[in-house]
Amino acid sequence: LFATGAGAASRIALGSAVVFGMAINALVGTLFVPNFWELLERFRERHLEKFFAAGDTPVQTQAPAAAPSPTGATAEKPSATTAPASSPASPKE
Repeated sequence: LFATGAGAASRIALGSAVVFGMAINALVGTLFVPNFWELLERFRERHLEKFFAAGDTPVQTQAPAAAPSPTGATAEKPSATTAPASSPASPKE
């Protein structure tokens, strides 16, 4: 912006374009981009979710079945309400 001598006019023009271009870029990047993002989000929520709502349902998976034992008997898990067989009985006095 402060060039003198031979080629000063082109250096001033180039310097002005760079400085003011970066200033405009900072302004647009700070103000315009977040507002444009919010505008697109509102548009998506209002209009596009109607078309793509069926594709957003989670796929339900089943738990894998227990593998059969070599003898053919299935192992049963102890229920949470029964105490294990190895626990001592509480003393009664």
